Amino acid sequence: MAALPTLLALAETWDETTIAGTMEANLIDNYQQEHKRAIRERFAVDHYAFTTEAGKDNLGGHKVIHLLTQVAAHPLALVDAGELYTLDVAGVAELWWQDELENRVQLTTGGKINAVTLTGDYTITGLITFSQFPIGPSAAPTLDYQLTNKKYVDDQITAAVGAIVLPSFGPWEVRAEGVVYQAATDGFAIGYGLGVAGDINGFTDSANPPTINRVVYAVDTHLGTVTMPVRKGDYYRITSGTPLTMFWIPLG
Repeated sequence: MAALPTLLALAETWDETTIAGTMEANLIDNYQQEHKRAIRERFAVDHYAFTTEAGKDNLGGHKVIHLLTQVAAHPLALVDAGELYTLDVAGVAELWWQDELENRVQLTTGGKINAVTLTGDYTITGLITFSQFPIGPSAAPTLDYQLTNKKYVDDQITAAVGAIVLPSFGPWEVRAEGVVYQAATDGFAIGYGLGVAGDINGFTDSANPPTINRVVYAVDTHLGTVTMPVRKGDYYRITSGTPLTMFWIPLG
């Protein structure tokens, strides 16, 4: 790491103490040359400056800008002006911007630019808080952990809801009391009758014939009805000691 040129590195020492009328006439041209060299040497720290200008087309242009760190604090803010400067932060000269209202932004940290430009990839450590909702790309995400947007979520919900097909009842089918049937779909078995000789019992399970009694109606001398849900693939039957009227209605 190099330092800015010191007086020892410059050929000419800046001297404004020569009293008018004290220099011999034959030394004036020497004094003028020394004065030019002193100006050029100091100008050349940040600018292109040459002992001869012949063939040079970049005279006076900046080759670098050295911003010396502020000694102790931020500079004084001026009206209708802004200040670009460096300030010591944790022992490192960092770049800052200040407007006329003393709003300050640290532009670099540890040699890295803090400002995010319009292009490029960035890894940001820390929390970013938006005062408004950011606008993302219109394309749908394709990779895990990519952020999505409201339109994509709405479209996915609309498509999923639209794809739902709710089951509906099929046509009524007549069934016989005591006969074992196997359900081709989910559905309901219904049986009713006037009980004079026994209860109405509904059986359904995966066995053939089914043996698990799911519904019972003690008919006695009244008209009784049983309704029994049956799972697709299971067997079912409804029995009674009295004649029954029995139906099956499929679901789906």
